[in-house]
Amino acid sequence: LTSNKYLCHLASCLMVKFTFKYGFCEESIHGLGDFARGLILVTQDVVNSTRIVSLAESLMSGHPSHHALRARLTLRFCVVKPVCEPVQTCIEHYRNGFNSGMISGDIENAMTCGYLCSFSKMHSGNGLQLTQDACYDFLRQMAKHKHVGSLNGTTSVFNTCAALSGIPGNSLGIKTNEEIFEEAKQKKNSFLLHQVCLNQIFIQFYFRDHLSVMKLAEVYNNLDTKRAMDVIQVFFTGVSALALSRCTQEKKFRKIGEQSLGIVAHCAQHSQWNFENKVFLLQAELHYLNGDLRAAEVSYKAAVDSAQKH
Repeated sequence: LTSNKYLCHLASCLMVKFTFKYGFCEESIHGLGDFARGLILVTQDVVNSTRIVSLAESLMSGHPSHHALRARLTLRFCVVKPVCEPVQTCIEHYRNGFNSGMISGDIENAMTCGYLCSFSKMHSGNGLQLTQDACYDFLRQMAKHKHVGSLNGTTSVFNTCAALSGIPGNSLGIKTNEEIFEEAKQKKNSFLLHQVCLNQIFIQFYFRDHLSVMKLAEVYNNLDTKRAMDVIQVFFTGVSALALSRCTQEKKFRKIGEQSLGIVAHCAQHSQWNFENKVFLLQAELHYLNGDLRAAEVSYKAAVDSAQKH
C-alpha cells in the first residue's frame, strides 16, 4: 500500500464500505481513522474528517484494546486534529498516544507520538525550556529503544529550541539539524526531510533571514507529500515574502504573500484558536506593503490580542 500514496486511501474507503455492509468490527475503527486522514489530505474536507475522527474516538473509548487502538490511531488523527483543535489539546492527545503505545507494547507508534508531542509543544507557546526538557525525556526513551527516526526528529526540535532560546543543545553530543537533514536526504526519508526543513525555516524566520526562509520553502515544497503542519510553513513563507516584497518591490513575493494569506485564512475558518492571529499578522504585513499604515496598525494589534487570548 505504501508504493502509491492513494492506495491506502482507497483501501480505507473499502473498509468503510464493508462496515456499512457487514457491520462494525475492530478493523472498522482503523478504516475510519485512515478514511478521515485521506479525506483531509486529498479533498481538504475538514468538517467531515473531524466528524469521522469523533466517531472513531467514540468507538475506541472503552474498547478492550483501547490502548493498542489509541497508539495506532493517534498517528491517523494527527493529520486532522491540528487543523481543527487548539494545538495545546493536541499535545495531550500525542502524550496519551505515547503512553498507550508504551502500555500496549507498540513502541513504534509510541516513539512517533513522542516526537509529535515535542513538535507541538514547540509551536504552542509552551516555553522553549519546557519543550527542551520534554524533548530530553523523549530522547532517552527513543535512544533506549533504538528508534532512529523519531530520535532524529525530536533531536531537530531540541536543536531548534536551543537556537531560539540561546541555550546550547549540542553539549549533549547530539547531531545538528544540518547533519540530520543530510542524513535524511541520503536515505530519502521524506517525513524527516519535512520536519527538519520546517524547523530550519522556523529558525531563519525568527532571526529575520527572509531569503533563507524562501530558499528552504522551495526545498520544502518540492517534497511530494502533504503534511498536517504544511500551513505553518505557509505562514512563515508568507510573512517572509511580504517583508521581501517591501525591500525589493518584486511582484513574485507579493503573490506568494497573498496566496499564503488565503490558505491561512481558510484554516482559520476551522480553528480561530490556531490561525486567527496568523491571519491578522499576514493582513498587517500586506496593509503595510500597500502603504495603508492605519490598517496595518489595527491588524498588528489584532494579531497580538488574538495570540494572547489563545
